[in-house]
Amino acid sequence: MAFVLFPVIQFTDDNGAALASGDVLTYVGGTTTPAATYSNSTGTAAANPVPLDASGRPNNGTGLWLDSTVTYKFIIRDSNDNELQTIDNYAAAGGDLTQLATNVSFVTLGATSLLASERVLTAGSGISLTDAGAGSTLTAAVNINGLTEDTNPDTDTDLIPTYDSSAAANRKVKLVNLLKSLPTVAGKLYMAGDNRQSANYIANVTGTTAVSVDTVYYVPIIFSRNVTLSSIVCYLHTEHVGSNLRLGIYAASASTLLPTGAALVDSGNISTTGTGQKSYATSQSLTANTLYYLAFNTASSTIRATLVSGLFPGPLYVPGETAMTGVTRGTYAFSQASAFGAFPTVSGPTAINGTSTACPLIGVVLA
Repeated sequence: MAFVLFPVIQFTDDNGAALASGDVLTYVGGTTTPAATYSNSTGTAAANPVPLDASGRPNNGTGLWLDSTVTYKFIIRDSNDNELQTIDNYAAAGGDLTQLATNVSFVTLGATSLLASERVLTAGSGISLTDAGAGSTLTAAVNINGLTEDTNPDTDTDLIPTYDSSAAANRKVKLVNLLKSLPTVAGKLYMAGDNRQSANYIANVTGTTAVSVDTVYYVPIIFSRNVTLSSIVCYLHTEHVGSNLRLGIYAASASTLLPTGAALVDSGNISTTGTGQKSYATSQSLTANTLYYLAFNTASSTIRATLVSGLFPGPLYVPGETAMTGVTRGTYAFSQASAFGAFPTVSGPTAINGTSTACPLIGVVLA
């Protein structure tokens, strides 16, 4: 047996006043057979009728507790034994969730004098509330001075205010073009460069030529959001039967932005037999707005690959940052002499710029 508290804690008369010194007769539902009730959750038997105190509360304020297995009838009376209300076939439900769900449909809250601390949800200035109905969603929308969300901004014409607080003389607000992040789509190929904003660079492509053997090339890449790769790729125009190339990924130093450390990904040997796209499957994750380097090395002196142009548009630096430590502003990639094999730990990479030998164009496909 479980004991369940009757939800009415304070009884009132028809005028809303406390039913002082009244009482409640309790019977088995639909009969005149007395039914026991209790004064607490541990099953202490209550009198029948149940007395109400000066505030109309049963059992001196401890509440009216019911047997969860019994269906009740209540007759509520005033202090002169006048019957004010009859409630019949009331099921306490108790721990029986099926019965509870059957007998309780909803609870309605109202602002009355008995609810001194009620709260009301209202729509303030520029805010609208849409109630989708019972069991659904209440939606709040904001419209400030007629402004609404632009879900398809026009990159070249939309403007946003910026504020320069670097010096008193520069403390002005200026409107600048909105830089819309490039989309990053699963299954699509992204080449070396800054894939964060349309105003920043992506690598130009030049012709094809033989690349230096036993040389690791480091080509930068960066994304606007966290991405997971499905593969690293390059394009081979001339094959070398019996030879190999390798593809990989390195992190960049947080302080110098140069390639650093050991390879995060090393493809192992990829055959240079046959032309076309050469790829290596990987599930490597790249963190948003974090510089990485794609790596390339080959044992063949005769293969020809698509190259990054010496006219790579713009110096290699992260927007908002200064140029890399000890590196000329024309730098767009790096190289390091290293015998073909497992990718080495980065050591003294040499800057590649418009006057240097071009380097292989490498890209990634997103998962």
